[in-house]
Amino acid sequence: GELLERVLPVTQSVLEEAEQLSFFFLQIDGNGVEYAGGGIYPALLYDGAEHHVLSSNNLPMMSYTKFLQTRRLEGVRPKNLLLYSDGVVERHGAVDDSFLESVARNDRIAEEFIAHLDREEAEDDTTLIRLTRL
Repeated sequence: GELLERVLPVTQSVLEEAEQLSFFFLQIDGNGVEYAGGGIYPALLYDGAEHHVLSSNNLPMMSYTKFLQTRRLEGVRPKNLLLYSDGVVERHGAVDDSFLESVARNDRIAEEFIAHLDREEAEDDTTLIRLTRL
């Protein structure tokens, strides 16, 4: 939407010709959510009743990207949103979709997993972001 139209030219102005930017944008309004993602693992949105997989719908952003495609989920009110990098999945072979859904849904499991990630040494970048709507 409007936010992406403003973000795209600014972001492109700092990207060198061969650089890529992985991204995820989410806009929440009273009727649902609109999102765009590129070059990342799918985000997991938990609305208090079910999980929604927000798959990347664009390539990573580059200096020559002309537009970003968005998707919309109507009637969804997010409770939690989970974003994670490939380091989370590659570092923990036992981490699968159902476990990540538990991290998105359950505060205790999320806190324990984040503490585990903090204690463990990583060879790759490991990013886990869990947003909770209060």
